[in-house]
Amino acid sequence: MKKLRHYFIVVFLALAICIPAFSCTIVMYTGSDKVLAGSNEDSQFRLTKIWFTPGEGEHYSRVELGYDFGQNSVQGGMNEMGLFLDGNALGPQDWKADSTKPYAQGALFDTLLATCADLDDVKEYFNTYNVPALNNARIPFMDRSGASMVVEWYNGKVVFLETDESFQVATNFVKSGIEDKGVTCWRYNAAMDIIKKGEGEALNVVRDALKAAHQNFKDNKTVYSFICDLKSGDVFVYNLFDFGNPVIFNLHKEVADGYKEYYLGNVFEHTKRYKKFLASGIADMTEFGYRMQNLDVGIFFYRLHKVRYESEFGIEVKPSDLSSVAKLILEEGHPDRALSLYKINTEEFPENFKVWFDYAKSLENNEQIDEAINAYNKALEIRPWCLRAKRALMKLKV
Repeated sequence: MKKLRHYFIVVFLALAICIPAFSCTIVMYTGSDKVLAGSNEDSQFRLTKIWFTPGEGEHYSRVELGYDFGQNSVQGGMNEMGLFLDGNALGPQDWKADSTKPYAQGALFDTLLATCADLDDVKEYFNTYNVPALNNARIPFMDRSGASMVVEWYNGKVVFLETDESFQVATNFVKSGIEDKGVTCWRYNAAMDIIKKGEGEALNVVRDALKAAHQNFKDNKTVYSFICDLKSGDVFVYNLFDFGNPVIFNLHKEVADGYKEYYLGNVFEHTKRYKKFLASGIADMTEFGYRMQNLDVGIFFYRLHKVRYESEFGIEVKPSDLSSVAKLILEEGHPDRALSLYKINTEEFPENFKVWFDYAKSLENNEQIDEAINAYNKALEIRPWCLRAKRALMKLKV
């Protein structure tokens, strides 16, 4: 666990770069006496969670969904007063601080859900504090009255984008100053087509809008979706764009006997598609961290997922999870970076012959001959009859 803590700060520094690569679709809708708000969380993170925090003092109870990055990272949720929020990642918006305001402190989304009851409270918060998150995100809100709003940075100021309609859709672009006919985001348009028709029960309308906007690409999938009933406190959660089989929670019931948290991988049945998604997670997340920031972030994700996969899902991590990424990096012409991963693999799987052989070969390619000889010897201790390792060793000793 010390290694996880060591990389904790590194990965959070990387997230400012990582998250804008992903997208989310948020739908807020009032119909049939229902006030509903939902979201598609689009990424490739496997360690998805839902957690329930009881109110304490002046803080409200809340349900939040997001990721395990060594600690819970809120991506969206609802509080006991029926306030919903989520976020749309953006590229840099040239946000500027107001010198007359203090900076917001603490985890932004959790603070908002803990302290704000409605849209008026939200406006007061943003009018009181500098919120640097607006440089890279816009934040949709809805309260139990049915009013919705998106807070974004536009034309050098904080904008509260409201509407007279009974619905609002938010995706990953600044909407201020853009008419619907000028929107090119396919997810926004797909969701709006469903919402404007408003056919059927309100819950089905929101679900179908999210379904129409879900994604299933190699590097960007709808890892979960959820819909909050802002009057009843019910939360409908859908795993990996399976919109036919929700798990239903109720905020008030869940917090009645204290704090709770669940990995979505332990809440939902492991379908064939989800099993495949989990199985590719270690390698995918290691590669993702490396490509989005640096090798340290990739190693952080590897170690975090290795611990959580084994303890939470009972899924055995394989030597190939790390070596496959090392091979990709090597093929791209970065032998020194690949070597770092091969070395870590020997630490994780010290009794595995192939791990030591790959490490020895990588050392040889990096012209670290003495270290390569030692690694080949270690491989032969595990598998003394291997002719390939013997020949490689003899070649270096000549």
